[in-house]
Amino acid sequence: AVVVFLATGNITISGLIDVSGESGKALDTTSLPSLLLNRTPSVPGPGGYPGGLGARGGVAPEAGGGPGGGPAGLQGAVWANAGGSGAHQTIATSSSGNIGSTATYGNFQLTPMFGGSGGGGGWGTAANMVGGTGGAGGGAIRIVSTTSITFNGNPNIFANGGSGATVSGPNAGNYGGAGAGGSIHIIAPSIVNVPYLVALGAVVSPLGRTGGAGYIRVSTNTTNVNLGGTQPAAILGPLYAPPLPTASPLPAVRIVSVN
Repeated sequence: AVVVFLATGNITISGLIDVSGESGKALDTTSLPSLLLNRTPSVPGPGGYPGGLGARGGVAPEAGGGPGGGPAGLQGAVWANAGGSGAHQTIATSSSGNIGSTATYGNFQLTPMFGGSGGGGGWGTAANMVGGTGGAGGGAIRIVSTTSITFNGNPNIFANGGSGATVSGPNAGNYGGAGAGGSIHIIAPSIVNVPYLVALGAVVSPLGRTGGAGYIRVSTNTTNVNLGGTQPAAILGPLYAPPLPTASPLPAVRIVSVN
């Protein structure tokens, strides 16, 4: 679920907030216990989507999770067997081969708010090759104060996608795709010292495959906000009341008899 901080007073943030997605774990086909341990879907940031598993034992790889999930790699030619990267605000890009997802989603109002989509799993030139796991999508975070938010020192907020996994050893296939960036939303009448806000997709080298960028929005009455440290470029807008998270019902216990 999306992370939401709601405060009816001043907020001061001094440090790092990181809701980035996990990169796929490197796989080594020479060690079966290690391979089984590390061949798991990459974990997204809160509100994001997981990366897909790569191929193994002739079983095809999985696409990345989410509305913009990266396509799974294809068995065969090198240009097509790496996992495709995930999309979000922008499409995934590539300098070669599987270009990734072109299914963008979300909006700059961040209503509703989404995390980034995961990268697809990789395959190889032969059916029995082991492919890398796709990187997970970055999470989504909204910080709201009714008065002010002050950032002290050199704080950062990250909602980046995770990188696709590599594979080594016999029958090693191609990389997994990159995860897309998530979403960051800061809301307060007064905002002091906007930090380094980053919601970018990961880059899978040396293939040049990049996950799509996410969304960043700053909603405030402050007129001299410096947004030069945001990637991708943030949208500066007026205050508005975001949708509140739905409270989970409290568990109930019914006693039917006492012996």
